[in-house]
Amino acid sequence: MTFEWLLPLLFGLMLLVDGVVRAQSSFALAKRKGQKWWVVLLLSLVSLLCGALLACSQLLNNRGVDLLLLSGIFLLAEGILNLCCTIYIAMEFHALDRLDAAKAEMETAAAPEPSPEAPSSAPAEPAAEESAETDLPDVPAPELTTEPPEPDQEPTADAAT
Repeated sequence: MTFEWLLPLLFGLMLLVDGVVRAQSSFALAKRKGQKWWVVLLLSLVSLLCGALLACSQLLNNRGVDLLLLSGIFLLAEGILNLCCTIYIAMEFHALDRLDAAKAEMETAAAPEPSPEAPSSAPAEPAAEESAETDLPDVPAPELTTEPPEPDQEPTADAAT
């Protein structure tokens, strides 16, 4: 008993999963406003089609076609598609990251800085340490001595007379 039917089925399922993952990458690229995200989606559809053909090749079992040769051709095409898509998506995300960083830098540069001559409309809040010190009343600290305090003397009868 040979398992020639198993390899095309497994390779087809692998191509189907890879096509779905690549479609998710194209949607992520579209969400970040990437250019030509539809090219990645189109390539994922090609991958899905190849996977479906391989997975269903037993149903379309044409004796004139060698299934292992067909699997090899589809896997080679898939490898080339993966390489191209990975490079393109990485370059596009890198460009979008640089664009986002430049936008953030322009927004911080465009924000008006307070001038030292003009008083600000709202007073600055003190830091937590400073506010803890300023909330205490101005009471001098007691002097510390090493001598014990003198006991209060009770009035005696001699002192009253």
